[in-house]
Amino acid sequence: MDDSSVKTPSSEGKVAVLMLFFVGVILAIGLVSVFMESNNVMALDEVERGTAIWLVVQEYISIAMFLTLALLLFSGYPVAFILGGLSMLYGLIGYSLDSFALIEFFNFVPRIWGMAAENLVLVAVPAFVFMGVMLERSGIANDLLYCVQVLLRRVPGALALAVTVMGTILAAMTGIIGASVTMMTALALPTMMRQGYSHALATGVIAASGTLGILIPPSIMLIIMADLMAISVGNVHLQQDKEGGLDVARIRAIEAVTDIPLVIHGGSGVPMAQRSQLAQTSNICKFNIGTELRMAFGVALRAAVNSDPDRFDRVQILKDTHDPLVDATRTVLGAFRAKTQR
Repeated sequence: MDDSSVKTPSSEGKVAVLMLFFVGVILAIGLVSVFMESNNVMALDEVERGTAIWLVVQEYISIAMFLTLALLLFSGYPVAFILGGLSMLYGLIGYSLDSFALIEFFNFVPRIWGMAAENLVLVAVPAFVFMGVMLERSGIANDLLYCVQVLLRRVPGALALAVTVMGTILAAMTGIIGASVTMMTALALPTMMRQGYSHALATGVIAASGTLGILIPPSIMLIIMADLMAISVGNVHLQQDKEGGLDVARIRAIEAVTDIPLVIHGGSGVPMAQRSQLAQTSNICKFNIGTELRMAFGVALRAAVNSDPDRFDRVQILKDTHDPLVDATRTVLGAFRAKTQR
């Protein structure tokens, strides 16, 4: 019998069978759990089996939604379609179980267009992703990889170094790990395999170079973190080193051509000595100390709660944060103390 006529299952078929197996296991566990929990509901509320099962399903439908999301994310379908379709599907299921009203679908509009779309900081996130997609679809990324490989042709492991350099460039341009890693996998992994690189080295180089996206501006993670912490996006990117400081020479150059106030967020890594110097010698530097005071309040509140976890008196908990917050305020304001008058 000719061995070539024997059909071996493809990798896609194996993945599909494995996913169906996991779906079957989860469904079996879910059915057994619903049946056992319905027995407890029947004993406590004295209702029939059908009513007990309906109450249990209504209570735990959110768990089923997240398990379905976890499975579909590994299916290879676009994430946007998975999230949108899953929300619509479970919204209709919740409506059939009387736990969701159809009018609540209209909450999507104010949450998207009234919150995320109006945030000028978060608008940069899809722009960076679009930039990475354009680099891939236009062929520029492939051309850049070839150029870097040619420049490093005399260096041992030139292709691996080219992938590292290219991953660094794409990470800086896209600002998101998933976009740069996916792009470099599609562009460089087949070439590295053809040239005899081991699977471990090829995938490791691509993964390591792609993770630089969180460190090299513009980083989407730092943009989102800056928005949540209510501090400057520029300061977050520039002050990733806790020992770093501001460029005083550049501040002096700005001060020479304008008198517009330059707001500096104190909690973004400006050393205390440099802050004191700028406060006393600069006419445009204005310091926002709100971030530092919020951080001090958070530390004090955490300490007050941990000191007595069984205490629920909110007034007394807030009183315990008073003295640490006053001390932090005095420390911050003390750095701005003017020079002693002669």
